[in-house]
Amino acid sequence: MNPTDLGQNVGNSEKGKVLQVSEFYRDSVVLVTGGTGFLGKVLVEKLLRSFAVKKIVLLIREKRGTSASQRLQQMISDPLTHEETGFIDHAVVLSTHALRDVARKDGTGLLYVTRWLSGSERVACPWRKEVHLTIFDTIRASVVHPDKVFAKLVAIDTDFTSDEFLKEPDKTDILRETQVVFHVMAAIRFDLGFQTIMDTNVTVTERLYNMLRNAPRLQAIVHVSTFYSNCDRSHIEECVYDDIRFGGWENIRRILAPLTESEKAKLMPAIISPLPNNYVFSKKCAEVMIQQQFVDLPVGIFRPPIVTPSYREPEPGWVDCIQGVTGLCIPILKQHVLWYYGEPTACPAITPVDYCIAGMITAACDINVRHEENRVRASFDRHVSTPPV
Repeated sequence: MNPTDLGQNVGNSEKGKVLQVSEFYRDSVVLVTGGTGFLGKVLVEKLLRSFAVKKIVLLIREKRGTSASQRLQQMISDPLTHEETGFIDHAVVLSTHALRDVARKDGTGLLYVTRWLSGSERVACPWRKEVHLTIFDTIRASVVHPDKVFAKLVAIDTDFTSDEFLKEPDKTDILRETQVVFHVMAAIRFDLGFQTIMDTNVTVTERLYNMLRNAPRLQAIVHVSTFYSNCDRSHIEECVYDDIRFGGWENIRRILAPLTESEKAKLMPAIISPLPNNYVFSKKCAEVMIQQQFVDLPVGIFRPPIVTPSYREPEPGWVDCIQGVTGLCIPILKQHVLWYYGEPTACPAITPVDYCIAGMITAACDINVRHEENRVRASFDRHVSTPPV
């Protein structure tokens, strides 16, 4: 799917129908968690630029003394007016056009243009020119009154560590208005402690969805999981695999509750096996929890693969973080790494971030249609077929 085509109708081959994506979002109120992260920024920008949404509410936690509203303003402001992210040194923009290979420094979006030779030969030339770019510059350049567009963004201070993570009257207002939810927030680092990553990726999800039971206008929840939540399997279908060991996540939670952090760390390898790390295990637990507790809600699970810099939107090669493939590209482009260990036959599942966001936005519309036809519950209840030999 070309992400630029989302303003049009999208075919639903399963029922021979057409998803009215643009109409689905017209005058809608969208709730987003993780809106200040890599996926979240591209999602928010796309919704503002391509759809006539009424409001986008972002649940944002205070960070290093910076409030939710301040973090939102930093995200949409010019990069020269703030010092938002000191947590990364460089990021990379990989353009599809010749002479536009760009290395981005600083999470604020400062660009430093280098040179891209034709063919497979690439060299990094001395820094020559500075270009200032934020993810919302496309909106600023294409809209007569961009301030009116940005006024649709509302930041809500959120304490995700608390059972009552929203204060009044914010909670009541959100429940009364919210129609579409994108739960993007997640702890994605593999080296986080077991309890920390489970609290963020499972417990917070449970609290959020329990609250959303009381949202009368709710039409769709897109739960962002990962393509690798069942990576121990060679064949994966569009279903939830409830095969967590030791009696399931709820039983594991009861076992771990009285233990110290060191005791939990010792048990962790046995608990998460055969999955490789805490992150994918937590995502699997969240999927199972949704199947067990929230199939009555209009919720769908979206499993993106490895997400890379954008293909076209908001700018070819846009990225604001160093992770995975992006992090590997930086030292290669700067000729600091000439070789590395790897499996030459491996074929990783990767997708540009704008294609990922296009799928998420369309998925919400599809979830709404499925829920109205009582097909969300049927999807969660389906049995896994025998894998092909």
